[in-house]
Amino acid sequence: MRFLRRGFSEDRYGVTNVVSLVLITGIVISLIGLVFTSYLPAWGKDVEAQTLNSVMDSFMDLKGSMDTLSVNGDEGVSLTTSIKLGSTGGPVFGFGRMTGSLEVNADWGRMVISDTGVPPKNYGISRGSIEYKSSNNYVDEQNIHLEGGAIVREQLGSSVIKGPPNIIISEDAGGELILYVLSTSIEGEMNSYSGTGTNMITMTLISHTDTSYDIPPGSGISITIRTMFGLTWEGHMDGYLQSHGLVRDTDYSISLGSDPEGFDTFGITFLTLDRMDLRTTFFSVYIT
Repeated sequence: MRFLRRGFSEDRYGVTNVVSLVLITGIVISLIGLVFTSYLPAWGKDVEAQTLNSVMDSFMDLKGSMDTLSVNGDEGVSLTTSIKLGSTGGPVFGFGRMTGSLEVNADWGRMVISDTGVPPKNYGISRGSIEYKSSNNYVDEQNIHLEGGAIVREQLGSSVIKGPPNIIISEDAGGELILYVLSTSIEGEMNSYSGTGTNMITMTLISHTDTSYDIPPGSGISITIRTMFGLTWEGHMDGYLQSHGLVRDTDYSISLGSDPEGFDTFGITFLTLDRMDLRTTFFSVYIT
């Protein structure tokens, strides 16, 4: 009887050990599943979001550098901005790894400033854009464009101007309505860079020209921009001018069209100006 009881006891302990092992294995598998389905994707999403925020900050710095050099007229002076294209991800299976691309295109973002005469007289032409595109796994992809002096962010088929263009309306002490335009051309090789690394963009102001025009009664000034975001430009400029007391179709008009290559042509015509102050600048762009 003593032998039988000892055998029964050993079998019971053996079953208990197996059950414990099964339970522990199940808990470990559940924890691993939770990490892969919840924690690591959230970690990857955070890494991608931080990277995109960093790119936007870099574009803001880039625009700020260009505006500073332009306003000060610092010809021959260079300013450099770093842009991190992507991320190698976290240490666990590379979660959060994303890539990005950076392109300088001297033919995009074309801006033409002219009067409303027939034929129109051109006062200034600028061109050039810098574009960033992301390739993400967890966050909706973003494209960021610097064109016509403005920063446009595109995501999920919609876009918004994050950095306003240098098209400024003001009224002097004598009640005259003045338009100030900073027209910037980006000259450089049409290069494209991609990956997860950091690139440096060096902007050098080559030249600048200041011109002031008195606008005769019955004449106007038109600004036309070649863009992919005509409606976005319209919404921004409409809101900006109305906030300064101007009335659409009385003080200004807006038109939207397209060119043969599929780009939008956003046009705005100022109808009641007294003067326009125009600064035209040319930049050399070098990316490493």
